[in-house]
Amino acid sequence: MSRLTRALCLAACILPFVMGGCLPRVSSRTELPPPIGPQPDLDVLVTTVDRTDPWWEVVEAVRSTEPECVVVRVSPTNPAAAVPQLAKLRPEYGLLVLPPEHLDVNFAWRWLSAASRLDDDPFTDLCYGVITGGTPEEAISFWNRTQEAAHTPSIISPTLLDCLGPNQLNNDRVFVHRRLFWAGWLRGKIDARGMNNGLRGFADADLPKLSGYGILHFGGHGYPERIDHGLTAEQLSRAQLSPSVVFSGACSTGVTHRAFEMGPGGWQERTYAPDESFCLTMLRQPVVAYFAATHPDHGVPVYQEMEYWLTTGCTLGEAMKHTYDGVAVANGGRALDFPVLKGGEPLPGWGPTEIMLYGTASRVLFGDPRLRVCGPVHDRPVSVADSTLTVADPQVAYSLTDTYHSDTSAVPNGFNDRVYGTIPLAPGEPDPTEVTARAEAGGRAVESRVVGFAVEEWGGSRLLHVQVDPPSTGYLQGPIRRKGATVALTLGPAQP
Repeated sequence: MSRLTRALCLAACILPFVMGGCLPRVSSRTELPPPIGPQPDLDVLVTTVDRTDPWWEVVEAVRSTEPECVVVRVSPTNPAAAVPQLAKLRPEYGLLVLPPEHLDVNFAWRWLSAASRLDDDPFTDLCYGVITGGTPEEAISFWNRTQEAAHTPSIISPTLLDCLGPNQLNNDRVFVHRRLFWAGWLRGKIDARGMNNGLRGFADADLPKLSGYGILHFGGHGYPERIDHGLTAEQLSRAQLSPSVVFSGACSTGVTHRAFEMGPGGWQERTYAPDESFCLTMLRQPVVAYFAATHPDHGVPVYQEMEYWLTTGCTLGEAMKHTYDGVAVANGGRALDFPVLKGGEPLPGWGPTEIMLYGTASRVLFGDPRLRVCGPVHDRPVSVADSTLTVADPQVAYSLTDTYHSDTSAVPNGFNDRVYGTIPLAPGEPDPTEVTARAEAGGRAVESRVVGFAVEEWGGSRLLHVQVDPPSTGYLQGPIRRKGATVALTLGPAQP
């Protein structure tokens, strides 16, 4: 892990100095808002194994409940070979059944690239998730838990724990407190709490403090087997989590077997046994979904995933797709060109933007992408009307943060502010080849730039995704962060 990557990950998590605090009262709400609409159909089941492999039992377990889905076999090293078949099927929801040794950052990137090539736009063309485990039996158990949650969403408690990672106290105390780092807008809607531990790690005696929550977030700098100065895979194996949806912003905590780290001699490859993997240990817990990265990752997109999910009530696959969509738009409206990492090879000449784009593109949803746990818990932070984006609630702060660029930030190497929107295009309306923006806040013009835009074919509609970056004046601070601020877009052909 390079010093630059470590600094970026730590900066993204903004580990606060927490001295303590009492527990907030438990919310009077007994359930999350009910899901809106039925669970979609599973269109395709993708696997890297054949009928002779013990992992085929997992394929059969899925097919026993989803007999109409089409099974597509792909190579672990060349999933793009399945693109012609997938392009004919045009699936909307897909599930990948993978042994842990077949999933690494190279496969995650190759599959994302393949799943984005079913049409001509740069966006992924289906919502997908991964079912895996330390053994086929563990994977089947995980699949069964996802289906139990689909049939009985109320098993997910309306409680959230934001595990921020270590503070700067040189002890091993764990604090659960009211200081919500990102989710203050959830107060009064669900029972949301924050957690910190000291620099000496996560004390075993405090493992019970992880129990009882339906939504968990883990932050901090991470490795495949642990969160730095925090929870380890071995400790996690002794915790007793509740049925939950878990999000991890810690680097590499989605690694199931093989990891690549930045070292002085280039990429360093290392493999992990199932009981060493933080991810596989998490999947042995009674979790129903887990979002995590297979590579050094950046901590802000995980908050954006959670904000998008909780303010839309979308499927978990849509929440993950929204992250992938954001990467393409932040890359200038283009899909990333993914490398193939090999141990001992030189590091690429990536700057901070590239490190964060490629790291975010390594995030994976472990679980059924069709799962709807709840309806919207809060309103969307940005509303869309015609071609105008309006800031509706700046408290949903990370949706207004550009985690990839710093050129409009008054703070060196800080984050730009952003306004991101998706605009439906009318039938027959031509794809815009140019987008310009005019931002205003409090009756005053705000200088901004269009970072990227592209049109997506999705669900029989054409959608324009666009990101505009106004200036930021500090961390989660800027003139656009006020209710009623607007970004008016002008769509048209390129001017000569």
